[in-house]
Amino acid sequence: MSTVTRILSVAFGGLLLLLALVAPASAAGAVLAVLALKPWRADFRSRKASAVLAWAFLGAAAGAVWGSTVLGPHGPFRYDDTLDGLLAVLGTAAFVGCVLVGGAALQLRAAAWPREVSKRRIPWGAAHFLAALMGAGAMSSGQASDAVFVPHARLVEPGLYSRPEPSDTSWNLDGRTQFRFRGHRLARGSGTVLVYRWYSPGSWSVIDDEDFEKLTIWIARDTIERGSRGTLSLADSSAVYVAYTSGGAAWPEIACAAQVVDGTLRYRRLPFRYIWWKVDGTAATATRKNYCAGPLHREGLSVQRSADELSPWLGGCAAEHVYRESYRRAGRCRAG
Repeated sequence: MSTVTRILSVAFGGLLLLLALVAPASAAGAVLAVLALKPWRADFRSRKASAVLAWAFLGAAAGAVWGSTVLGPHGPFRYDDTLDGLLAVLGTAAFVGCVLVGGAALQLRAAAWPREVSKRRIPWGAAHFLAALMGAGAMSSGQASDAVFVPHARLVEPGLYSRPEPSDTSWNLDGRTQFRFRGHRLARGSGTVLVYRWYSPGSWSVIDDEDFEKLTIWIARDTIERGSRGTLSLADSSAVYVAYTSGGAAWPEIACAAQVVDGTLRYRRLPFRYIWWKVDGTAATATRKNYCAGPLHREGLSVQRSADELSPWLGGCAAEHVYRESYRRAGRCRAG
């Protein structure tokens, strides 16, 4: 094996290992990709193989450039947070690299076999390539959640989902869309707000199947002292109010919004700026789309943040485009 091939192989393996370490959800994808590429290690012993690997890494670099352009601070998706943006770029690069390396190895192997043998073994090579593709896809996807709490905060529109969606939003697309997110925006004020967000990128082979969920809890206490705990009835909206919205990130105008009622909120203040909480109740929908109605049970561990640190995704402000509220995007709200 040439020195160039060794360097490229080590770099490729290092990229997979890095992704596995920084993102637990990618570990399975890294293992799949490595196992899928293992049968081809004997084929990477020529200058031709080194050239193919070099082209594969060139493709990975192109994927990284594209990822940093689209997912970076100035791109349409605005990944302002350094870690989130880095992981997204690395995931894109690894996906492109795995696919190109797998395809190149398949071509090398098929070309090296005699014609009568290759006809029988190409399906096996194709199966390994598919495994590498699935492994790379698994590395670039994964569900994620955010949980924070903000003291001295209030909801911008408290109690919004305690009443039905206004009838005039039926013909106003922007109004209908905004209604599903207005109830989760917060500002400085009286009380403590617990913010929980969940996001799923969906299947790597399907577009526009991402899902999101927003749960925003207002408690009528400016501060919650360390060691304190309590149980609040959701029937008393003057003491606690819970807003809930879920739907497809690409289709925010048909998301389902509700107030969580008929249940309890339990919480416990922990050391190191954390609050544990659990909601058990029933989602009473305020929108015409009512697929989120019914029993709702959520539990989380929230870390303290200030209102100035929140992104539109977390409810810190109204976004320039609603996708910044339905898709998981990092970064703070812009001043003004």
